[in-house]
Amino acid sequence: MKTIRKRFVSIFIFIFLFFPLVSQSKTDYVKIPFELKDGYILLPVNFSKSAQFQLVLDTTGDYSMLTQKGIENLSDKIGEDIYAWLRRQIKNKEPQLSEQALELRLQSVSSGEISLINMRNLWIGSVQFTNEVFFDEHNSHLPGDGCVGIKIFNKNYVKNMVIDYKNKTFELNAQLHKGNGVPMHRINSDSVYGYYILAELDGEEQPFILATGTSIIVVQGNKKESGKKKESTRYEAEIRVGENVQKYAVMKNNDSSIRADDFTRSVFPNYNILGLPFFKDKCVQFDFENMMLYVW
Repeated sequence: MKTIRKRFVSIFIFIFLFFPLVSQSKTDYVKIPFELKDGYILLPVNFSKSAQFQLVLDTTGDYSMLTQKGIENLSDKIGEDIYAWLRRQIKNKEPQLSEQALELRLQSVSSGEISLINMRNLWIGSVQFTNEVFFDEHNSHLPGDGCVGIKIFNKNYVKNMVIDYKNKTFELNAQLHKGNGVPMHRINSDSVYGYYILAELDGEEQPFILATGTSIIVVQGNKKESGKKKESTRYEAEIRVGENVQKYAVMKNNDSSIRADDFTRSVFPNYNILGLPFFKDKCVQFDFENMMLYVW
């Protein structure tokens, strides 16, 4: 869902410290409401008691990022334009830099090639997370202030997370669902940190990337397709995930109307993308400890 590019965490990671909140252990249970907007999950995320952000949950996210709105929000909280603040921080740390070199550094931050800021602490609900890197994505079409990637939960040792689309609530470290699960597999490339499962597409087992932050289902197609169905870029497909079987309107990977910001098709030539239409009426649990997915 984000623009795909290789990103770098600058060796000069910019850290802004806010007054801390009262935090919980990362293994404590927490349940918070979320907003569903334009097909995206917006989580309430705090950088401090006064710095509150609405960030899209990106289940294919290696790093987190801030949109233009989020950058303006952050600038407002620190009392000055974030780039003016960064300029001063770099200049103080590297006084030998020429103006041209300084401008090139800031341009690299603005283009999203290197990190904008590293939040030493942030909170989702009352659970504290540490050292989360954010990139500048001011041209992003995402709602809210930006997005938070799924990697944050793994590197902070969260056991599992539940997305309850029925009641619009988000849970961390919940009781495991007692029904049958589907094995999850990690996919970790230069562009994506996420998970995929093996599911059936029209009776044929194929890999599907779990992309709750994507508002569409994209498929590579089925070897059994024939005639007009093979030529069509959009059709109704039957998808089975464990005991869940339903037909969905899907988009073929070669559909030119699929926006690159939702997913760059060339990055995943061998994967289908399981997006919001599949999840929207269900509860979904990512069990990171046991690498299982539960859907009910």
